[in-house]
Amino acid sequence: MKRLILALLLIMVALPVLAVKMNLQIYYRDKLSNALEYAFRIDNYEATPILISNIKVRVWFYETRLISDMIWASKSNDVEAYDSTDKRTDKLDAFNVNIVQDASNDCGQWNGVQRKSNMYMDIYYTGTQSISAGGYIVPKSNNDIFGNLTYIDSGVMNEADDYSSTLNLDYLDKMQSMDYPYVVLYYQVSAGVWQKVAEVQDSTGNPDLYTGQEPCNTIAPPSALPTPYSVGVKCAVSATYTQTEKLSEVMYGVGSMNDSVNKWFLFNFYKKPKASTLSTLKTQLIWSEMTDFGYTAPTGTYGVIGRAKP
Repeated sequence: MKRLILALLLIMVALPVLAVKMNLQIYYRDKLSNALEYAFRIDNYEATPILISNIKVRVWFYETRLISDMIWASKSNDVEAYDSTDKRTDKLDAFNVNIVQDASNDCGQWNGVQRKSNMYMDIYYTGTQSISAGGYIVPKSNNDIFGNLTYIDSGVMNEADDYSSTLNLDYLDKMQSMDYPYVVLYYQVSAGVWQKVAEVQDSTGNPDLYTGQEPCNTIAPPSALPTPYSVGVKCAVSATYTQTEKLSEVMYGVGSMNDSVNKWFLFNFYKKPKASTLSTLKTQLIWSEMTDFGYTAPTGTYGVIGRAKP
């Protein structure tokens, strides 16, 4: 019996991640010399609601001043909860943080940033609201954030060498969110016990290849980041390739994953619709193209096109 108990304990200790169906994405916000600003999208792909107080997001940064010199600011109503039909269900109160002095890490240059850390910050919520089954929480608008970190004296905060820096995401539209391996989602499995979430892309549990990784723990840093998600448009995975008349007018595009490794994308081009529902888009399809980006985020013509969530 003792051997069995010990074996079970070892198994429990060895579990590095939690298989809860959730996904974390990050938004790009304007960069300030004296503040670190954070905005996220968190999806619940479980069949039951998840208490927001049972999740937290951890970001890592590198600063040489004391934690006691820093101050966090977050406002009520800047983050909202939506259900699976994109109907708003709640406006959330302010978020809180816990800042911890950590071991110094220098992970080298990954995706255009020298990623270092000697502190981390847990961003968490104490309210009673939940993310409904199939629902999500997001900033209220493209200028809103979960909160920002500054020095009390408004001194310089250098994001250029932070592990969780988003300086390399300046090509994003502010309403686009994307998977980002340098921020991590945690779930509280029991009082005071938190586990890192192994993120998924959908309710079937397809793994997110860009799930958050703690500093320097990535087996191999991604050579390129994923294509950002479109906002407010969902389309199904498609294995077909069709091409109709190519028109020389302003187009509106959405894309969908075509395989389990997120390598192939089907981009559909439409006349810009008055409504953003998929049924409307289908009636205005003018051109589709299958493109292999080989894990490279689109640029140029495709720069404003996001990857819609299936």
